[in-house]
Amino acid sequence: MERKLLSHDVTFGKILIVVIFIVFPLLIIKTSPPWWVYIIAAIVVGQMIAFLFYLPDTIEFDDKNMYISRSGGEITVDLRDIYKIKMVAYTINRRYMWKIKYEANSLKRAARFYPDYDRVMLNEFIDLVKSKNPDTEIVYSTNTFDFDM
Repeated sequence: MERKLLSHDVTFGKILIVVIFIVFPLLIIKTSPPWWVYIIAAIVVGQMIAFLFYLPDTIEFDDKNMYISRSGGEITVDLRDIYKIKMVAYTINRRYMWKIKYEANSLKRAARFYPDYDRVMLNEFIDLVKSKNPDTEIVYSTNTFDFDM
């Protein structure tokens, strides 16, 4: 089986953030709001930048491994080492972020990504992981928060 792309690059969201960075300061300069508006705007835009540019990983998979591409290089994870796949409460453009938790070299790690809208590859990946490791927990609910890696 050849590698299949699991993650989506959320290009539209990234373009939207750049436009907000250009338009929002121009609007603020013209209206001169109170000081606390600047703080709220900085927090919101900062979170959006983090969720779009820094948190998501590029993830591919085949019938044996998952491949995570990060700035430090590529990480190969055996599908049997994945113990949890979870929908996260963060969403961009009605697309939820997902977290894959795995154990590598006796360390628990996580990878985050945004799937495509149709989620065909995500469903295929989940089925493949469940066939390799039936104990993998799949969480489709976003009513819980997890602040770990």
